[in-house]
Amino acid sequence: MTEAAFAAALLAPETPALAGLRTWNGSDPAGRLAVHRNNLVVGLVDVPASGFPVLQVQVGGVFFRAMAAPFVRQHPPSSPVLAWCSGALPGFIADFSPAAAVPCLADVARLE
Repeated sequence: MTEAAFAAALLAPETPALAGLRTWNGSDPAGRLAVHRNNLVVGLVDVPASGFPVLQVQVGGVFFRAMAAPFVRQHPPSSPVLAWCSGALPGFIADFSPAAAVPCLADVARLE
């Protein structure tokens, strides 16, 4: 298993545990991978959460985080400067069907 395969599996929760993945203590590798997946997504969701405070207030923290989770999976960081990693969020929101009831959300994100 390569680092690239592991990194891709971290962002794809529908992917089963990778072949050859082992744990140091013999515990279930799929369960351990799920912990890493969760920690990664929670950490990455904090990035747009810090950059879009008005949007977060407008939709509520729970909805914002539920919307940001698929965003960070589809748009993982391509730079070590995480502050630059949320530029695609307005476009994502425009196509995010659960946000369709409030069409101005993408525009609010663009303004922020």
